[in-house]
Amino acid sequence: MSFSATFYTFSKRINSTKQPSGGTSYDIILKAGSSALNPTISLDVGQAGNPTSYNYCYIPTYGRYYWVSNWVFENRLWTAVCKVDAMASWKSYIGSYNGYILRSYSSVNSNIVDTLYPATAVVSTTANSASAAPTFAESADDGYYIIGIMGKNNGQNGGAVTYYRATPAGMTLLCNYMLDSANFGSIDDISEDLLKCIFNPLQYIVSCMWVPFSPVVVNGHPYVGWWECNVSGVNPLGSTLKYEVSINYTIPKHPKASTRGNYLNMPPFSMYNLYAGPWGVIPISNSYLIGNSTLYTHIKVDLMTGSGKLTIQDSSGNILEEHFAQVGVPVQVGQNLINQGAVASTGSGLFNTITSALSGNPAGMLGSGLQTIGSAAELSQSNPSTVGSNGSMTFENIWKLVGRFYDVADEDRASRGRPLCSARTISSLSGYILCSDADPEIPATDSELNEIVDFMNSGFYYE
Repeated sequence: MSFSATFYTFSKRINSTKQPSGGTSYDIILKAGSSALNPTISLDVGQAGNPTSYNYCYIPTYGRYYWVSNWVFENRLWTAVCKVDAMASWKSYIGSYNGYILRSYSSVNSNIVDTLYPATAVVSTTANSASAAPTFAESADDGYYIIGIMGKNNGQNGGAVTYYRATPAGMTLLCNYMLDSANFGSIDDISEDLLKCIFNPLQYIVSCMWVPFSPVVVNGHPYVGWWECNVSGVNPLGSTLKYEVSINYTIPKHPKASTRGNYLNMPPFSMYNLYAGPWGVIPISNSYLIGNSTLYTHIKVDLMTGSGKLTIQDSSGNILEEHFAQVGVPVQVGQNLINQGAVASTGSGLFNTITSALSGNPAGMLGSGLQTIGSAAELSQSNPSTVGSNGSMTFENIWKLVGRFYDVADEDRASRGRPLCSARTISSLSGYILCSDADPEIPATDSELNEIVDFMNSGFYYE
């Protein structure tokens, strides 16, 4: 039986659908006992001819492409031992198949974690500072005192107590003013020594809190009891007894995420910690950061208690997390204890007047070291914490979003692709493809179909 065949010198992968072009046609003779899948064909190229450079052929009669497995010269003819290339022969059917694609070269889903390439032991760190980091004070020489005072014009900003902001220097001036006997007024019924024993003019200071920031104040000066203290550096707070500030952070990304896939910004390749001053170190869930470029936070501190709340928000202002910390440092207020038995023997009517005035009031006095908060820092429980401050100055004044990134092994995208995990038509893709449970319907022999399915489910190239 006489046929024609086109021969090629052709390079391709064994698991590729690539088909050759061009070629040289020869009349061939099909050897007896040959099959359509493994034909043995002879051709006359003359004694000077040498077709051994051909490694591929196409036989139109069978409509199939073949690998030339071997060339044999006998009886002045060259004989080619061929083996069918099912991938190229049935390319059009493979291309029309729609199935679930696990990995692909030409189309990928960068959000799917690629477990093919492991993380390495190389770790890099990127720290992005806050867009407008608050300048919190870190020593008693800086910062401000929030003092609650019972006085003549009390309740200026709500309630029975007026709250003032005092600088350290202003606090010293206030204490010196109130403890100066020249400012006691015209009390002359008892001696000055006895008056100092039974009466503490600072009893009207009912609370004192050191804060590392400057609250908003209004014009005015303090009234302590019935005294008007016109000292500098002490001003009443506004009606809103809170401190608020919004802080944004640029989110650091994995160094290889832009080229390898967004999944590298997720665990275990990326880990994030927010360093937020008194709130300490807060682990941040990657789910808040993936697909976003900015982390939004809002700080609100209650000036009366020193309690602070840090809120993590999305770009629409929706609350994602809330964390609490004692931002203000309570300054010790010492109770003024009066020995009534010792003083009562004086028989002074003034004593009864003073003790009556003290009854039911939170009397107290600030220690001699009021201008510093050393005693308060000593009383604070300075236990290390990674979730917030305990009301001491031991917090680190750091405002950063830190990302730690594990490197990932080099990839071979051309030969391994990347995750796609989606149903696609094969012809819509190109290059490397890995299917899941492919079962194409092709009018091929069972051996050809089995070979095609094996290649599609182990990885092939659509070219």
